[in-house]
Amino acid sequence: MHTLMKYSFTSSARRLRLALAGSLALAPALAAPFAANAQAYKPQPRPAAAAPALLSAPQSQLPDVTPGAYVLAPSDQLQIVVQGHDELTQTVQVLGDGTFHFPIAGKVQASGKTVDQLETALAHGISGIVKDPQVTVLVRESHTRKISVAGAVKAPGLYEYHPGMRLLELIAASGGPLQAPELTQATVITAQGTQSIPVDLPRLLSGGDTTQNLALAPGDLLLLSPRDPATSMIQVIGQVEKPGQYPVMTGGSTLSALLTESGGPTPSAALTQAQLMHAGTVRPLNLHALKYNLGDPAGRIVLVAGDTLLVPENKQKIAVLGEVRAPAVYLIPDGEDLPITQALAQAGGSTVEADKKQVGVLRLGSDNKRHLIAVNMEAMLRGDASVTDSNLKPGDILVVPTRHRKQGIGEYIGQVPGLFYISRLLTGGRGY
Repeated sequence: MHTLMKYSFTSSARRLRLALAGSLALAPALAAPFAANAQAYKPQPRPAAAAPALLSAPQSQLPDVTPGAYVLAPSDQLQIVVQGHDELTQTVQVLGDGTFHFPIAGKVQASGKTVDQLETALAHGISGIVKDPQVTVLVRESHTRKISVAGAVKAPGLYEYHPGMRLLELIAASGGPLQAPELTQATVITAQGTQSIPVDLPRLLSGGDTTQNLALAPGDLLLLSPRDPATSMIQVIGQVEKPGQYPVMTGGSTLSALLTESGGPTPSAALTQAQLMHAGTVRPLNLHALKYNLGDPAGRIVLVAGDTLLVPENKQKIAVLGEVRAPAVYLIPDGEDLPITQALAQAGGSTVEADKKQVGVLRLGSDNKRHLIAVNMEAMLRGDASVTDSNLKPGDILVVPTRHRKQGIGEYIGQVPGLFYISRLLTGGRGY
């Protein structure tokens, strides 16, 4: 079911307007041999609910959204409305490189921006022709509830996730492997990109091992790779500029050469969490040094035919809220630190109304509760040696209060608009 999400702000608070629209799309009929196995399967250890039709996400299972904090990504479908200019109304899809084309503005970068930031960028882009443009961006279809199927499969692509979805159902929906299961390597890569789980495809499809029928989650990727030794290709997937299959050089291809051929990592690549899949095994790799030096020893690893290199997305994020010029969610650079002062600079610095003496950092503890860390930003910025410019951790929320408040910093933070939703977004729904 397509969902329609509208995000808008006022100057005092960010407020969410969520509208639902769409139509039910029926999935293709399951291939006969796989359907038989799906019917025979009895999930363990938890019983599976009756499987609803594919491509029909229930309204009650819509992803959590945050006013203005929803970060756009490739495959998002957007409706763009310019008030008073119907000829500029467009429905676009964010391309794999994170961009789309719009009249007057031309090529527009969307991936990595919030909906609010995109509205501002579009208004600026058409302001030379349209006087005082009022731009509204509607997210008609979000990438956040999809599961991907890639590689040697009959119908690769994105499939709608529904609660209780398992691997056998996804394989059946995608038509199954191009080759015999015995000649196919199957791997499930989790949404966070931190875990790759090899799957014994012959045992799964024969119904002989129900433990192979893994439970899936939104954002997961099922990768099917050929095991045929005659295969002469290496697969590169994830956060590289040109993902795809590449021919193996004589004697094998080095990681450095492969990264160069695939266009190098994207800005959102997590090189520290790269993975090499070889002959059914998964090897974690830290390729961060290759970002600055392709001659680093990490780049000398040799890949052979049938190997797959995965470069996952960097999902380590923090938020900067309150009296700053650009409150938003920001990435912690992969493999690098993000000091408090640098995070403040990313957010455009503080406003003139900011109380920099009582800045707060909300950090999730082991008890799944957020704890307040008070920071004297004013002393930090003037170089006071007694105040440490600490590094922020993934999931931290930096809040700069107003100097006109009448309550303490703790009470003020509790009233920051959208704080609960942003907290859930940063931690994947854990704690507050």
